[in-house]
Amino acid sequence: MKLLVGLILCTVISNTLADDYYAMAVVKGKAVRKIFDRWLPKGIPPNTKFTYEVKTTPDMKIELHCPYISLHQDGEPCSKYRFRIIDGDHIEDVCERVKKYRYKSKTNNLKIELQTGEKFLKVQPRCSALPLK
Repeated sequence: MKLLVGLILCTVISNTLADDYYAMAVVKGKAVRKIFDRWLPKGIPPNTKFTYEVKTTPDMKIELHCPYISLHQDGEPCSKYRFRIIDGDHIEDVCERVKKYRYKSKTNNLKIELQTGEKFLKVQPRCSALPLK
């Protein structure tokens, strides 16, 4: 019985420590710059899932540009530190260090998910989203 209560208590504590953020932008002409810096300027806290959704008009697409992505944590799997792009049915994961990352969407709705594990992420990706015809 004590084991069951302890397990439930640990589960509740771990769920309260995890943070989920959700933000959305509708772009028509100008780019959205520094997507993650606006919300968490000092870095991404541990156990955080940040989802940023960018939408535009149905006749336009979105280009995502990230000069540098560094999610590499020694020995940590991709399931803990992940930069994920969801573009309709297409999903693309980035789990390592990447320079000059660009992604052109296939739809007018693009979701960007950033997930962290137990360590604080000091340098978050500095991404911009630009609508394209």
